[in-house]
Amino acid sequence: MSLGNLTTLATWVAGLTMTGVTKKYDLSNIPDAMQPMDVPALLPDVPYMSNMQFTRLSYRVATVGRSKELQYDIGYVLFYAPVAQGVTLFEQYAGMADLWGVVLNAFISNETPNGAYDIYPTGTPLFGVLADAAGTPYFAVRFTLHVQEFSS
Repeated sequence: MSLGNLTTLATWVAGLTMTGVTKKYDLSNIPDAMQPMDVPALLPDVPYMSNMQFTRLSYRVATVGRSKELQYDIGYVLFYAPVAQGVTLFEQYAGMADLWGVVLNAFISNETPNGAYDIYPTGTPLFGVLADAAGTPYFAVRFTLHVQEFSS
């Protein structure tokens, strides 16, 4: 089994059931700009991967049978709704918080893809307004998932 299957992991995330999330993107179809009709949407953040740490857990002469561990963080953004004139964050806050709970539950309650030992949310550096790649402001949640893969 190989380590660092980022494409497989992104496809697994896009395939999770999250009631209320209209669109989910993997690494192969990240949009240049969000469309109001496509939100709420979940997509990989840039940078997607950070804090990579590789550990060899056993030492053998042959490469077969060596135990290894790879840990890293991956970033995602939940775009909730476009910022509209006269609509404040606090008017969107309850709905965004409820949907964020649905997304969290999807990660906590699902089996991880083959090869990943553990995946869990570790941080929410932003719960507010975030611009998409085109500069359009959206109410959004930026969050980090920690991934720990194990191979022998």
